[in-house]
Amino acid sequence: MRTLLIVVLAFTFVVLPAGAQTVRIDGGPWASSVSNAIDLAIDGDTILMSTGTFYEVLVVSNKDIAMEGGYDTNLVDRPGGNTFIDAQNGGTALWFMDSSCRVDQVHFVHGGEIATLAGGGSLLHRSHVDFINSSFSSNAAWYGGGIFVGVFSTARVFGLSHIFTNTAAVSGGGILVDGRCEILGD
Repeated sequence: MRTLLIVVLAFTFVVLPAGAQTVRIDGGPWASSVSNAIDLAIDGDTILMSTGTFYEVLVVSNKDIAMEGGYDTNLVDRPGGNTFIDAQNGGTALWFMDSSCRVDQVHFVHGGEIATLAGGGSLLHRSHVDFINSSFSSNAAWYGGGIFVGVFSTARVFGLSHIFTNTAAVSGGGILVDGRCEILGD
């Protein structure tokens, strides 16, 4: 009887509250945030994110990883919900440095502000990133309000991706390309 009670108590600590956002590395550990998962990830890992909104500013540096949104809270099925990264106007929502990444079904909002120099939604610095079924909206920067593709960088935007209602004080409200960019349909 005592063993059963311990198992039941341990299980209750794993149950997540309704509406909680969850994140983990596929086949690996659960993480306390998307930023924490990025820190834990090694080349080849895929970060799984549940539907909902994560209030974070993210940096991916020297990694070859994938980030996938739209999962249920158990991170098993993709029922088609939306995963948002909301930077709350606190800087670039997702900054890539010296990385090669795939971002699938993640939406970036409120990145940067007019004081942000480049890439309110995402900034690519010596990086290659595929954005699939992802969107950038309500982001702002001096250059490339939605996305800034820097020199020696490549962005590929395809699937049901959208770049809209972003603001740039100088140039490139939706996207500013100083490197290479491909926008592809389905």
